[in-house]
Formats: sequence, C-alpha cells, structure tokens
Amino acid sequence: MVSFLQQLRRILIVGMLFMQMNCNANGDLKDVLYLNEQIDSTILEEGVSYQRYSLKNSLSNAHVLTIDLSKKKIQLETVMADEICPNPNHNDNDNNGKCIREVLSETCLRRIKEGRMIVAGVNTGFFNSHLGFPRGIHVEYGEPLFVNNPYVREHFPYHLNGFTFFADRTCSFEESSFCGFVKSRLGVLEFYSVNDTILMDNGTHVGYEYSSQSNIYTSRFKIVPHPEYPEIVNTINPKALFVVVRSEKNLAVNCGYIKGKVIRIVDGRKDATVVPPVVEQRNEWVLRLTGKEAERMESLSVGDELQIETNVQIGNQKKPIIMHNASMHHFLKNGMLHDSKSKIKPSTVIGIDKQGTCIKIVCVDGVTSNGSGMNYEQLYHLMCELGMYNAVRMDGGGSTSMWINRGSDEGELVCKSCDSKGNERSCMNYLHVRILE
Repeated sequence: MVSFLQQLRRILIVGMLFMQMNCNANGDLKDVLYLNEQIDSTILEEGVSYQRYSLKNSLSNAHVLTIDLSKKKIQLETVMADEICPNPNHNDNDNNGKCIREVLSETCLRRIKEGRMIVAGVNTGFFNSHLGFPRGIHVEYGEPLFVNNPYVREHFPYHLNGFTFFADRTCSFEESSFCGFVKSRLGVLEFYSVNDTILMDNGTHVGYEYSSQSNIYTSRFKIVPHPEYPEIVNTINPKALFVVVRSEKNLAVNCGYIKGKVIRIVDGRKDATVVPPVVEQRNEWVLRLTGKEAERMESLSVGDELQIETNVQIGNQKKPIIMHNASMHHFLKNGMLHDSKSKIKPSTVIGIDKQGTCIKIVCVDGVTSNGSGMNYEQLYHLMCELGMYNAVRMDGGGSTSMWINRGSDEGELVCKSCDSKGNERSCMNYLHVRILE
C-alpha cells in the first residue's frame, strides 16, 4: 500500500516537473497557446506572407503578416491619410465608418496608382478624429510629418513609444524624443513642434509659454484640407511673425543642418487682417514665432540664410529613419510582459523576433460588444507563440484593419472593422508593406 505521504510526494514531484516543463528561461510560465486552426495562408511576395488563424476560446481571428527583413526589396513605409496633416473630420470624434479622410484600402490603392507596389497595409497610430492630428511623432522617409508640442509630449508620455524602421533596416520599439533648431545670423533658435494644432493658439499652456513661441509647419499643412468641404479649415492664429523658408533639400530628421533662404516674411502681430502664409513644396517650411522669440527674430530679411536641424532620437539611437509611427504600449519588452492593464478589444500589433530579422504584424479582430479581441496579457502570449521578442500595440478597437493584395485590382480587407457601421474607419495614419522595383 502506498502511504498518504508517498502519494503526496508523487503529486508534488509531478507538479514540479510540470512547472519546469512549462517555464521559460526567465522563470515565467510558458506562453499560453492561443492559435487554433489556420484558416488561410497566402504568399503575397517573396518574404511577405499572410495567415489567418482562429483563436481558442474566442470569437476572434488573428490575421498575421510575416515579413522577412533580409529581403532588401521589402520596404515598410508610413502614410498619412490624403498625405496631409492635420486632416480634420470635424465630427466630434464620432469615429465610425468613413468620414471624409481616406481609409486604409484607399491609401493602398492610391499609392498603387502612383506606381508603388503595395502588397499589404494596416492601421497604426492613435489620433484625434475631430481636429485630425495623430498622437506622438511621425516620420516618413526621413521627413518629419508631425511632432506634438512639449506639453502633450510630457502629459501623454505613453505615445512616446512606437515602431521605427531605420534606413539600415533595423527596427526599434523604444521611446522617441525630439529637438529642432534654426540657425541664422541672429543666433540659434529652438523650435518645438511640427504641424501641430498649437499653431491655432498662442501656446498658453501653463508653464510652456516660452517653448510654445517657436514652431514650424510644412507643405503637409493645408488651410482647407478638402476643397469639397470648404467649411472645414485648419486655422492658424495670425498674431505671430511668420518666416517662410525654402531649403536646398527636403526636411529630414537626423541628417544635420539643411541650408535655406528666407523667401517671405509676414508679420501679423499688430495687424488682425494678416493671412498666415502656406507653402506647397516639400523643401519649404514656415517658422511661426510669438512673444520674445518673435522680437528676437524680427530683424530677419528676405534673402537671409537659415539652416534647420530636426532630430528624432529613438531610445539611445539617432540615425536616418525610413518610418516612425507613434503608438501606445510596448507591452512585450525583451521577451517579458511589460504592461498588462488593458481591456479586451480588437488590436493591431507589430512585433519582431530576438534576431531582429522577422516582423509579424497582427490584427486581432472581433466585435467589442461581444467582448472579443485580446488584452495586453493575451497579446503577450500570442506574440510569444508567434516567436516575437518585442511588440507594441498600435490603435485598436474599431480602427483595427488589415488590407492585402493577392494580385487582384482592388485587393481585399481581410480584417473587418468592428465599429458600429461595420466599415473601414477614417484613421489618420497607416503602415504599408511595399516592394521596391
């Protein structure tokens, strides 16, 4: 007869063996398995494939793009809806369905018509739909598309994380930081944002009056973003000194100073009828100055040489950037769960393996009213199961969408939006998977 103590000892031994078998090198319980049946699988291009899985004990599916970064023809690029920023809907942030701005599939098809080979796309960063601006820093082929002002960067720090694809084909999910400088015969001036809605006021955030006195906007900024809706405008407070500059090259981050010349000066500090200037060319930009900074620079003249430097540092790295899209939570950090506080909802996630050579972009679909989708802890287990070592969550909920091109003229939306209209949502920014010719 086996004694009670012997039975207990056997149970404990079996339990310990089970724990050892189901623990990883960090001592955490081994990843819970979520992937169920593979429903669909397609090679979109050499090095780019799409799979769809049903998920265990869930109403959701996992749509997975697998990207081999060793294939040099594969490029990851960001795109702003309609190529402009800000891009307001003026819809009181009622984000359901299409509302004026381009949806994901429209951006993919437009860029295909422009001659780019786009094989897939997903939604990316968080945004304000009413005023039409993204959260955080956004860079496209080195060009600074959008940088929030310092007040927002400090008070909403969770948008400092994002996904960065560098020119050397490495990637990062680390936090971003920004600094910009303008050099002239009058000295060096720091500026604090790019194409931000702070242009609409005089930057009166408590404690930020000085750092709000110098900001720039570029050709991406349109007063009337959609001519068919003339009532929707991006306003600029005219009570400022505007210095219009044409540079020798397009603006680009982390490439040192770029030379330019002042081509126009507009002073609206004492004239309420002044119309703020706008620019059309990518190598042109406007420096908007208020307060003491305007007084300091008011002796500038047309023809003066200016130099501009824009720096975006990712973690401890400052090097040329192909794309950077801000997101929200770096929940899988070096193989560990970093943030587990979230609701269960559809999600768009970007991850990379430990070697830094394989990217997986995952959209977990579902209908939020039925509680489907995943929270961060579940996404952590899913991304580990897919072999990822780092991952960040992009915008989710009704914004989650994935488009692929299997060779048809229109492509297809494989991850359905879950908003109340059941249609694609007019988001602010997207990520495309492009094949270079």
